[in-house]
Amino acid sequence: MIQPVRPAPQATETTHTKNATDYAEKRLDEQRTALALSINQADVELNTAKQRLQEIPNQLKAANAGYRQKLSLYKSGLTDIIELNAALNILYRAETDYAQAKYAYTSALFQKAITGNKLSSILNLLN
Repeated sequence: MIQPVRPAPQATETTHTKNATDYAEKRLDEQRTALALSINQADVELNTAKQRLQEIPNQLKAANAGYRQKLSLYKSGLTDIIELNAALNILYRAETDYAQAKYAYTSALFQKAITGNKLSSILNLLN
């Protein structure tokens, strides 16, 4: 009887190692793609937060001016407490928006530092 030819053990090990290497390379490429997407997303969020942070002070100034005007009118008896309260609520909202914009910018900055592996640089700037 003829015995079937079995592959040498080295050939099987080589094939297994090649398959493992191919799999590891695919995983590495997937991780690189995911990291690139994360970095792009962090850039977009940072730019959006920065633009919002630049716009909010104008909103805050306008709300403050509106409140001061309503307060002057109220003190002169030309408007009622309801209009003054509405102007105060707008001022509070603008102040809240400003605080949220600062938080969003800081959060986006840290997210960008984390995804770009530059967190230590940011932390050194804060010291």
